[in-house]
Amino acid sequence: MTKVPKTLPPLTDGTGQDVVLTMSEWGNQYHECRIRQHGLVDAILEAYE
Repeated sequence: MTKVPKTLPPLTDGTGQDVVLTMSEWGNQYHECRIRQHGLVDAILEAYE
């Protein structure tokens, strides 16, 4: 298992390209964490069935 990152990549210069790339990275991190969290919830729920 991997812990969720403590910090997200910062916006560096505020340009449109920077914002798009940073928001894309944040989105990727969210989805990776979501997949792991859902897997953990499923495993816990199966253990109680």
